[in-house]
Amino acid sequence: MNKIVWATDGSACATAAGKTVMTLLDAFPESTVTALYVIHPQYVGTGMGIVPEVADAGFEAVAKGLAQAIDEQFEAYQGRVQFVSEYGVPAIVICEVAAKEDADLIVLGSHGYGVVDRLLLGSVSSGVIHRSQISTLVVKERS
Repeated sequence: MNKIVWATDGSACATAAGKTVMTLLDAFPESTVTALYVIHPQYVGTGMGIVPEVADAGFEAVAKGLAQAIDEQFEAYQGRVQFVSEYGVPAIVICEVAAKEDADLIVLGSHGYGVVDRLLLGSVSSGVIHRSQISTLVVKERS
């Protein structure tokens, strides 16, 4: 295994997936990781008082903070982990980045939503599983 794409949003379930990525890095010393944060701006409309430029600045600040946290979390794996942030629909962008990177594995967390929540909010992990031609590992956070 040479290349892993780890999709993260900084949530607890993504952090659990990050721990699995560390285990994989230990098991496969030649592996590298692209830590991917997908910014999915969903502007409700300017009538709601949401200004796209302000929202984008907020997303960028989150990405910067996440990159710093990942650098600290993966300090022992220096040179093997790169952080990337992209705009778009998360499931689609994750699959596109993994294909572009010629990844051997996609790793992402599962929020563990129920049926109704998945219907209303969508499921990134389900979207990736159904779209990707690359093996995908979905990590559930242990309670």
